Amino acid sequence: MMPWRRWEPWPLAAKVPVLVGVLMAFAATLMSSGVLIGLKQEQDGRIGALSNAYLDATASSLAPALARRDVWEAFDILDRSRASFGALRLRLAAAISPDGQVLAATDARRLPVGSRIEPATNGEPNLVWASRDVVEFGVGLGRVLIEIDVSEQQAQRTRLGLLLVAANIALAAFLALLGWWLVHRMLRPVRLLTRHLGHGVAAEPAEIAPGAFAHEGREFSALFQSYNAMARAAGEREALRARLAEEARLATLGTLAGSMAHEVNNPLGGMMTALDTMAAHGTDVRVREQAIGFLRRGLEDIRNVVRASLVLYKVRAGPAVLGRDGLDDLRYLVGPEAARRAVHLTWDNRIDQARVGNATAVRQAALNLLLNAVAASPPQATVSFAAWQDHGRLILVVADEGPGLPQGMEAMLTATELMPPNGSPGLGLWTAICTARSLGGTIRREVAALGTTLVLDIPTESAHAVG
Repeated sequence: MMPWRRWEPWPLAAKVPVLVGVLMAFAATLMSSGVLIGLKQEQDGRIGALSNAYLDATASSLAPALARRDVWEAFDILDRSRASFGALRLRLAAAISPDGQVLAATDARRLPVGSRIEPATNGEPNLVWASRDVVEFGVGLGRVLIEIDVSEQQAQRTRLGLLLVAANIALAAFLALLGWWLVHRMLRPVRLLTRHLGHGVAAEPAEIAPGAFAHEGREFSALFQSYNAMARAAGEREALRARLAEEARLATLGTLAGSMAHEVNNPLGGMMTALDTMAAHGTDVRVREQAIGFLRRGLEDIRNVVRASLVLYKVRAGPAVLGRDGLDDLRYLVGPEAARRAVHLTWDNRIDQARVGNATAVRQAALNLLLNAVAASPPQATVSFAAWQDHGRLILVVADEGPGLPQGMEAMLTATELMPPNGSPGLGLWTAICTARSLGGTIRREVAALGTTLVLDIPTESAHAVG
């Protein structure tokens, strides 16, 4: 991982103090280096000035002694000059004759008279050598050599360097803590906003009290006001969504009630006809038994519809076997409505027995298609019904001679998500399509020269066809 990648996850409250500390350390290092360099230059200048003054004074004083090679006078001059320049911290001063021999030295044990000295071979870091030629009337009489101890100056620079390092570390740490405190304080509005946003993830976002940001800057005050406006809008949106959900629930309940009333009302008309038939021809045993069977099947259909409504409008499993009588009953159920509208019915039922998922649901779907066809046909028109089995499928065909399906109702045949129609028109077709899909079947439209032809296609488990 790149170094800057490790830096990215750090919080801002940590990045700023660290950055301040690093920059402060860098600036302090540069300043300290400048101070130490300046101090060294000042010390070197002072040592150079003192050494030059000492060498000038001593060289002029030693000229006669060097000319006469007077050892004792040279010793006396060196001692007196050393005492006069105590600030120079001389460790050694020597008078050297032109042939390189020591005439006199402040440390006779180290440099006895007549010895030779090589200052260049001395490698001690705290010692500095300086020399001055002694010339009189253009004649070289010798030279003065001094050894200066600069350990005190170096120790002074070392102490100053350590003091600067300690001061820089303390100042950098103080500024880093100050930067952390300032950033932490400046980020307080951000933390407040983050806390409210975090609470708003799991629940409805709450507004921030105006007193919480009364003393913040204009930028954060504007930010909090924008957040409060967003929170109010979110609350209004949630309230609107709840109201829309309630309205959708009521609309669904209305659709369920209308669909249930529609499904219950269909067999009631035929049952009333059966009762009228029994009242008029009750003495005929065959007519009476046929009417009683019709009433029993109609009541069973109503019972199944009511039971289906108890499971959130999901069709519950009814009888699995659909017989010839079950389909022929539809003719009697539709008959009164067809007679009222002067519509002729043609019937072609070639089903003996068909095992389907729910026989009651198939009958209800076919009944809805028949009632829609009768309602769409003009007087003296013909509505035809045909039923047969073909390779494990139950085929029910309802054809009318009306003006055709409206565009909205035709779109329901191929819609992926089937929504209930607004109002009663199309409710019968919508119910039939939902029923067919719940049984694994489809309702499709076939091209016809006149009117509308709808085909109800339901899969079967077993069948016995006749005809």
